[in-house]
Amino acid sequence: MIYALGESLLDIVWDGREPFDKGREITKNGIPGGAMLNAAVSLARSGMPVRLISELGEDAVAGFILEFLQKNGVDTALVRQYPGLPTSVAIARLDEEKKPVYHFEKHYPEKRRLMPVQDLTPTDVLLFGSLYSLDNKVRPELLKVLHAARRAGSAIIYDPNIRQRKISPDGEAWNSVMENIKLAHVVKASDEDLMALFGAQSNQVLLNRLMDINPEVLAIMTRGKEGVLAYWKGEMIERPAKKVMVKSTVGAGDGFNAGFIYGWVHEKLNAQNLSELETVQVKVLLEYGVRFSAAVCSSLENYIPESGPA
Repeated sequence: MIYALGESLLDIVWDGREPFDKGREITKNGIPGGAMLNAAVSLARSGMPVRLISELGEDAVAGFILEFLQKNGVDTALVRQYPGLPTSVAIARLDEEKKPVYHFEKHYPEKRRLMPVQDLTPTDVLLFGSLYSLDNKVRPELLKVLHAARRAGSAIIYDPNIRQRKISPDGEAWNSVMENIKLAHVVKASDEDLMALFGAQSNQVLLNRLMDINPEVLAIMTRGKEGVLAYWKGEMIERPAKKVMVKSTVGAGDGFNAGFIYGWVHEKLNAQNLSELETVQVKVLLEYGVRFSAAVCSSLENYIPESGPA
């Protein structure tokens, strides 16, 4: 089973002055969103068994999101709902390069609890990340899941997804990012993420910084149209981006995560044999990621098409 742990919300995207239609699953110009939800939908649409661990309010929007997830094959048994509260909303405005600038309206109770995750196994995969993983209101619950996955031997994949947000090295959020990297078997970060964390440095230095924190991690850096880099066993591995007509980059990184995990499962990899991973296998995993990401960018949804990636 693949577990995706993160925030779920209604995603409203604006391109220019007016919101545009992002497909059939629309409610008041919004679609189900959130980084891990996006990846979960792409995985489910590609035929993978996936379960979302998340939080929602208990309103019409929550009902819409749950119905959408279930329709697309995502298991929602671990989505907790909070009675009497509305569901969170993300408003994304696209710039000239179709990159989103976000504004969030979040609605959570003072005391939050994730649904308990049981029976994790070494063949399971846990994907988590984004600013949600740094939220001290839910972090104790998130850490319970991460440590349970570690004890079970499940593969843990971390996507910081902080974009250009600066995080102070002497702050609580910084410590949480460092802890997340240490707990992960794979870290996939964008170039914006790594420069926000470590400053504007060369690709090699940025990936080395991840390796300094966790020497056993498979370090991956996505670079938009410039492609993707990975650093593994002292070797830099590069794969080009797939050239497509970009309609929106919302969910592109989430699509890469879904493709990478699809390849991970397809290649029958697990955390126990990670040290045996060969360069050629890393290239295959990156290719899957690039393929899924391109499919998302070619769409006005946050996920690969229902027919699967091209």
